[in-house]
Amino acid sequence: MDLSQLRKFQLTKGCAKCDDISDSLMAPYEKPLSFNIGSVEELSSMPCVAHLDLLELLLTPTILEEPYSTIMIHKLRDPYIRLFADSGEENDYTITSSPGFGLVKKESTGYGRILDSQWIDCTLMEQWKSDCCILHHSKCRRLPNSTFLAPASPNWLVDVSKRCIVAGRPGMTYVALSYVWGAARNFRAMRSNKQQLQNPGALDSGGLDIPRTIRDAMNVVAILREHYLWVDALCIIQDEYSTKQDQLNNMASIYAEATVTIIAKDGSDSSHGLHGVPGSVARNLRQEIFKLSNEREAIVHPWSVDKKFTPWASRGWTFQEELFSPRKLIFEGQTIRWECSVATWHEDNDFNTITECNDADESQLSQAANLFTEQRPNIEWFGHLIAVYNKREFTYSVDTLNALDGILSSLTTFKGGFVWGLPHMFFDLALLWQPELKLRRRAPKDDDENDILPPSWSWAGWQGGIDTKSWERGLSANEDGSARVSSVVTWYLGDLREEKRELLKNCPSLPFAHTMERLLSCKTKKCFLYLGERQHCRNRAGTFYSLLDKQGKWAGSLRPHHNIPGGEVAHDAGDGMCELVSISKGSVSNSEYIHSSWIDEWYLPERPKLSERYNFHNILWIFWEHGIAYRRGLGRVVEEVWQEQDGDEIMLVLG
Repeated sequence: MDLSQLRKFQLTKGCAKCDDISDSLMAPYEKPLSFNIGSVEELSSMPCVAHLDLLELLLTPTILEEPYSTIMIHKLRDPYIRLFADSGEENDYTITSSPGFGLVKKESTGYGRILDSQWIDCTLMEQWKSDCCILHHSKCRRLPNSTFLAPASPNWLVDVSKRCIVAGRPGMTYVALSYVWGAARNFRAMRSNKQQLQNPGALDSGGLDIPRTIRDAMNVVAILREHYLWVDALCIIQDEYSTKQDQLNNMASIYAEATVTIIAKDGSDSSHGLHGVPGSVARNLRQEIFKLSNEREAIVHPWSVDKKFTPWASRGWTFQEELFSPRKLIFEGQTIRWECSVATWHEDNDFNTITECNDADESQLSQAANLFTEQRPNIEWFGHLIAVYNKREFTYSVDTLNALDGILSSLTTFKGGFVWGLPHMFFDLALLWQPELKLRRRAPKDDDENDILPPSWSWAGWQGGIDTKSWERGLSANEDGSARVSSVVTWYLGDLREEKRELLKNCPSLPFAHTMERLLSCKTKKCFLYLGERQHCRNRAGTFYSLLDKQGKWAGSLRPHHNIPGGEVAHDAGDGMCELVSISKGSVSNSEYIHSSWIDEWYLPERPKLSERYNFHNILWIFWEHGIAYRRGLGRVVEEVWQEQDGDEIMLVLG
């Protein structure tokens, strides 16, 4: 075994602090621990420096410059202990946490494995798959979120033994690959080479530049004792448009029915490969190891270190690939792990763990998973899903919703389907989405006339996080009547000024209606108000602006989707004037027991609070281009103030 990459430390036997760390590691995993081992000043005053080396390695190199920081040892019901350091500063209190570290397995104690720094133990991958299939049975065969998906029907599969593509048939089992194409030149199956690719040995032909990630995935399929691989570049004929769209629409089902999905999170493109797999390039794994005072060894668990951003995590198409895959073999951070419905297994330990939601996006996705098992539609959970998804990037704007088709089609509780990503049955409410911070308008790809830009009135027309509080007011849980949204307009798809239009409520029930008309129109009232002082949202990120009338009286709030140049806008005639249109009414109880944190202005002193309810109009901030209005922000105006304004009834056509 090549141990050249291991950094070794040895704790000192007889040192009280080193012994505390050693004893904690030797404690049974089911026994939780939490205790203080002293301040940095106290630890530094001792003759032994071994525990100080460990603090520098696991916490931060500057930890010894903070003498008043207190060090804690903490252990949950798992094999890992963690060190915590609090700053001790009253005005700048911070807590630093170390990655988990645990005992190397020896005889009947410990769970850690010392890994080869260059090559993956392939028997581990096969063992994980076998254990999951035998021990977990049907629990990991298909996830609840895929119950309503159409059966998978891959047109083509890669036969990893014959090294060619073969026609897919019902009942064929396969492994799927989730990866990023990136900027690398990616070989694709085309009508011109389809016949050649069906010849045995074709994929080993020197004339075909098959990306390394795909070649390595073929080797992994063989290691897993499977025969077929599904990968988009080879299993979708890219210029056979009559079948391509059907296959793209079916991708959620394809991943849902895969025996295993190989997820290649490392690397920026398809040439990177699966490092450490035999036949690929060696990995460069750096595993931290240290000796305890009793001659046992402990290792740092690499997966508990902060995750690094990868292009895979930013790409839109990989979202549903991960969401629907029931069994995942993940290559990330030079290591591998297995995730399924029952367990998570890591390469460096022999302990079953459950994946923790250790960042905001994962936590939101965890809540969104309830969507697929809930008997009633829940727009709040749908909002959590969209909040994560809409941060993803797409080469083509039209794919913003194409890559979501599988998810939308499985949400059968949302009667009437979706119109450009907005639930038809909650349409007035769904239009009230807000940005988490700032958004960027998606743009069509210049050289592709088929790249359709989603409309500005849909979240899909923008890239960036969506505020999960946006649709909280629509929860069925609000049985006390604390929040209400009511219609004030009749929506049409199409231009109301022309004959080619359709009453929105009469639209056919479709799982995802985003290939239809992008224009949305109605008759409504518009008026002009002024931007006032910029405010910070309470209890969450983001900023908004107060709205003022011509006399400077507070009128409501507005959250723009873009940054406003110059920040705060002075209230001068013609300066900071906003054109606003009403799209619905809202009403919230003013009871002291109701805390409507989704309303930006809720805690402002100017907001009317004396009446029983806070009544307002939901308004869009718009601009016009060639007779079409485009959304640029959303807010609320106090109902009485809105009625006082000298507004005009207009034909609003939103693009």
